[in-house]
Amino acid sequence: IVPILYGSVGLEFILQTNLNSDDIDLLISKEYLTDKWTDFMKIMKEKLNLDMVDEHEHTFLNNEMKVAFANYEELDEYIGFGYKNVTTFFNEDIKFKVLNAKQYLKIYNKSKEDGYRANKKNNADLKKIEIISSYLDKKKKEIEALKLVKLEPSDFESVISLYKTVIASTLTTWDDEYPSKELIFSDLNNECLYGYKDGNNLIGVVFISSEFESSSPFTFKLKSPFRFARICIHPLYQGMGLGTKLVSDTIEIIKKAGGDGIQISVYEDNCAAISTYKKFGFVQTGTDFKYGYNYILFEVKLA
Repeated sequence: IVPILYGSVGLEFILQTNLNSDDIDLLISKEYLTDKWTDFMKIMKEKLNLDMVDEHEHTFLNNEMKVAFANYEELDEYIGFGYKNVTTFFNEDIKFKVLNAKQYLKIYNKSKEDGYRANKKNNADLKKIEIISSYLDKKKKEIEALKLVKLEPSDFESVISLYKTVIASTLTTWDDEYPSKELIFSDLNNECLYGYKDGNNLIGVVFISSEFESSSPFTFKLKSPFRFARICIHPLYQGMGLGTKLVSDTIEIIKKAGGDGIQISVYEDNCAAISTYKKFGFVQTGTDFKYGYNYILFEVKLA
């Protein structure tokens, strides 16, 4: 089971702030709250030492902390996005999912319409809406001020750390072998790797080059084509427009370098990336199968 860490505790994780949470809310598959409920209760008691306190609300107690369960299938019905749209995180050996700030804002705005919840929570949700909105406004300004800079060999460990976080947390075809340390080292020494830094933290990376694999089956006839790859955003910064900014800034760097077009391949299931590229005028010109995955070829001509 990979649960969604929900409610105030999940929001604390995303905002990196203390909201004085008094319980833990987790979203799991509906089957564990229905067909497998008896076995689930047994596991909670025997493995996690959680005592049932409210079976109707699927709530358990461990010491003085309540742990409540609900099903994540209702997310799609409630606000229009589901389990697959929620980012996965790792904390040591624990794997869990957490909504991003924009998703939380949508949840709490929806909950304002629920009179029962508003009374029960004493309008605490309204305060959370203010906190999230303030956080997003601040992050928006910070993101707008970020500069995409060429990374140095001294950034090697930061790049590795970011890639590992992205591999563990998001949809990607990358693994422990790719991108390799040798490839990262080469990218840095060839001055092809660019990134965003929030203070000392590397939060976004992209590889930019005018060199192509000879087998790349692109169709546009360009005098000075460029490509970008190995593009990623730290999970805590996803959903706030940084990915769009990264593509925009990458295009500007390529234009300044004299590129007259861009040719890239995108994993076919990476719907978020595909949607972003289409906003910038990229068009699908073909498909390719490599590394065991299907990729879509996208190209754009630059003015």
